[in-house]
Amino acid sequence: MKDKLVTFVVAAYNTEKFLKKCLNSFLLLDKDKKLCEKRIEVLVINDGSTDRTEEIALNYQRNYPEIFRVITKVNGGHGSVINRAIKEASGKYFKVIDADDWIEKRNLKNYLDQLESCYADVVLTHYKTWHIKTKEWTWWKTFLEDYNREYTLMDIQKNWKSMDRCLTFHGITYRTEFYRKKGIKLIEQIYYEDHQYATIPCCYASSIQPFDCCLYIYRIGDQKQSVSDRNQYSRRADTKKVILTMEKYLKENFIEPVGKFYYEEKLSRLILSYMVTLLLSSPVRREGYREVQELLKQIKVDCNGVYQKVKINYFLLMCCSFMRISKKQYQRILKSRIYNIIRKNKEFQKEQ
Repeated sequence: MKDKLVTFVVAAYNTEKFLKKCLNSFLLLDKDKKLCEKRIEVLVINDGSTDRTEEIALNYQRNYPEIFRVITKVNGGHGSVINRAIKEASGKYFKVIDADDWIEKRNLKNYLDQLESCYADVVLTHYKTWHIKTKEWTWWKTFLEDYNREYTLMDIQKNWKSMDRCLTFHGITYRTEFYRKKGIKLIEQIYYEDHQYATIPCCYASSIQPFDCCLYIYRIGDQKQSVSDRNQYSRRADTKKVILTMEKYLKENFIEPVGKFYYEEKLSRLILSYMVTLLLSSPVRREGYREVQELLKQIKVDCNGVYQKVKINYFLLMCCSFMRISKKQYQRILKSRIYNIIRKNKEFQKEQ
């Protein structure tokens, strides 16, 4: 394909139930159709699927050859999809979409129009979660007065709670050449490597451009997803491996102070998630306590700055564990109005 404005990467593994909805979300109609064809490339990376994923994807490639390109590879996990896609991408910008999620079609043209004149290393967009059981929509957004200028990592450090919700896999778009220079080979054959993806390139960014635009729709509430409570516990070894890999990178590479602040914030949040799972979900809480202690001892020695950020959370979670507070009860506390007033957190916007 000719050089495009943006390459969307659809990570697809056994997603025959969801793939059509995802791919249809890239198809604009009427006067915007031709414009869209010229500006976007959608790489569908079939990661060794054993269902009809490849067949469905190839049908879109045949019908819309200017937009879709299918690459089938041996299964290597989500990280391997991104590693392959960044080599293939022709777009000025680069964004990854999971095949069971989709793009907010009505906002796609607006997003593309803004990208035309953008040269920032990182672009941030709002996103929404849609809970498949409760049918509840939740906005995850930046809270800024000015969306017409670029921001720096120093700005992010000063206004962390105004921007942090979109500094994630779902909110980030990378300038392709920036990612190729600053990114790394993500861990393969493992879950939760998206924390690497949202952290390591971004901590080197010279410019971050937020768009006042909701682009990504993130489907949640499925027990089969890697983020379900059950899978987070059963795959805790994967989380630990990602944490230790990121900790090793931080220890061995020079990162400017503002970038280091960003990196430590992201890593500390991943460690917090790990501690919540082990201390509040472990069938044998004594074993969860032992695993967390083992990790924190290493973090304290190798990355004391990160340890200082998480030690108070560790103490509070130990109190919760002692009081037999479950993970669901803990999550309800985090969503409570009183807690968020105390923490000075921005309110989430709900839609039914």
